[in-house]
Amino acid sequence: MQSRRTLPLACALAAGLLLGAPLPALASPTTAATIPAADQAAPEGRASYLIDARSGTVHSAEHADRRLPIASLTKVMTAYIALTHADLDDTVKITRQDVDYAVRGGGTSAYLRPGDRLTIRELLYGLMLPSGADAAHALGPGVQAFTAKMNATARSLGMHDTRYVNADGYSTARDQAVLIRQALRIPAFTQITSTPSHSIPATAGHRAYTWTNTNRLLGTPGVIGVKTGFTRAAGYCLAFAAENAGRTLIGVVLGSPNLQPPLPDGPRAADHRRTGMSPAFAGRPAETERPRTWNRPGPVREAGNPPTGCARMRNRTITSSRSSAAQCSTGSARTALS
Repeated sequence: MQSRRTLPLACALAAGLLLGAPLPALASPTTAATIPAADQAAPEGRASYLIDARSGTVHSAEHADRRLPIASLTKVMTAYIALTHADLDDTVKITRQDVDYAVRGGGTSAYLRPGDRLTIRELLYGLMLPSGADAAHALGPGVQAFTAKMNATARSLGMHDTRYVNADGYSTARDQAVLIRQALRIPAFTQITSTPSHSIPATAGHRAYTWTNTNRLLGTPGVIGVKTGFTRAAGYCLAFAAENAGRTLIGVVLGSPNLQPPLPDGPRAADHRRTGMSPAFAGRPAETERPRTWNRPGPVREAGNPPTGCARMRNRTITSSRSSAAQCSTGSARTALS
């Protein structure tokens, strides 16, 4: 029986990768034996999965098909839908409902200001770096339409153990790796999730913003993203991509009570020992306790063809109950997929 103190193989390999250690025998079942058990101060993730991004080869799987809440890893799907269906240069006008959504739910926020007009590309930074629930709401207003699209997209990708709903949802480590593998094929996704900090100067349309990535593993050699998440229900969740020896690996850990990868001596190790928390989560604000998708209060209506100048997805468009003409006259667009 595996010791409860032993990290699932995926996490141990990820830790070696993040330390810059060569992994020539990555696929060997004896790889973990090269890491002394006494040195594996790693998490007890309830599920983990490690694959090669290019080939899809599975290097490790621990309860990879166990359905679990995934906290803010849900935002990866929101980003994927926006990146595959939207013009990233279209603009969205931030509403009071967007801001209130993050405040009311106690979620993390990009601190968007009502009335500001931001491009979808800018909102994606606000979504993925500070894990902004307000940015998620702005990108996906209309709970029924947007969650339906999330679930349809999950099915199309073969994520058969994933379900997004209004105030809850679940997925598996395997399914999340499938999604991330697809998302990493989009250059903008990699660019956004690998960015430690992003600043937007003030313009006539919006105030200045600076967002810091919640993933403190960025800056570690080899790490190129992707997303952290935490709720009391989900525990600590981490989806990462990292390059080593010419390969890109994708790893997912779900349901960890503390997420503690082994670290070398030094300031980062000292911080880890003091806090008992992975540097991936150091300093990140607590998220709302409930895993969430995005719900916009009030009615939504479907518009067959958005007027010229409005942001448009490649499928049908959902706008708020405010008039489309009024939105387009301001250069703003609020759309979601049906």
